[in-house]
Amino acid sequence: MKSIVALLRQQTVGIVNLSLPILAFAYLNPALIQSTFGALACSLCIGLYLWYLNRTNTTNQMKILPYTPTGAHKELLESVITSCGVNPESVQLRYGYTYESIAMAINNMIIIDPLVCSAFEDDPEAIKIKNIVETHIFPVTPEPQKKRVQAVKQALSRDAQLFIFKHELGHVFYNYSSKKIALVSLIGAISAYVGITTSVALSNSLNGFAILVGLLAAGVTDLLLSYSSNYFFKAREEKNADIFAARHSTKNEIAAAADFFEEHQNILDTHKEQTLVAKIPGIILSGHPDGKTRANYLRKLS
Repeated sequence: MKSIVALLRQQTVGIVNLSLPILAFAYLNPALIQSTFGALACSLCIGLYLWYLNRTNTTNQMKILPYTPTGAHKELLESVITSCGVNPESVQLRYGYTYESIAMAINNMIIIDPLVCSAFEDDPEAIKIKNIVETHIFPVTPEPQKKRVQAVKQALSRDAQLFIFKHELGHVFYNYSSKKIALVSLIGAISAYVGITTSVALSNSLNGFAILVGLLAAGVTDLLLSYSSNYFFKAREEKNADIFAARHSTKNEIAAAADFFEEHQNILDTHKEQTLVAKIPGIILSGHPDGKTRANYLRKLS
């Protein structure tokens, strides 16, 4: 129940914050949003504002990760990037705690989590990240999450780690981050338009009831479109990244990745947190398919 409340609170705060500029304009110049053109213009502004916020947050995220692979680890990763037909100079490499994502891509940066990627854990820069996490993050981390991290590390072979790195390189190659930011902005603009037109349809004077219903309509639209985008857009991007990785991997690496994703699903099922949100299928909640489904299509690619 707590997870549902947290999700709804996050959704509500986001919608209210984005709605404040519209409400200000509505009271200063009611005619602005009472026309179709005005509603579209306001919604477009919200979409552009979301694009700016997400772009800025992404850039700031990249700036706070100073730990870069060194020595043989850096050489290995750069050789892998080259073998995939990508210029190593166009890709930034960093170590960081990914909260169970193993590795992740942000714009042209690939972040490797040394807490689960054992092939990189002895890099001096990786050790710095591990010390920070063990000192400041793990003491307040839920026990099921700690168990999952440890189990994932044991199941993640070197070949599987290389495949996952190539998967994230696929996201960089296909410019996934920019596409995602654009999609989030579009969803925000559509949700804002639904909220505005709902409020105006209920009352030309924009009383409190009309505004609350409009906010509710915008929030529900945003939630439904966000989950739909995970299923239709992010899941497709994940599959494309897997295909990219498989195209540049050996049969052993693909087989190791398939075995890992299967075992990873078993780990998630065994150490699952008992929350309502955790019961939502992963492909809807995050765009990631079930590990066993992913393993099956990887084996078909090898």
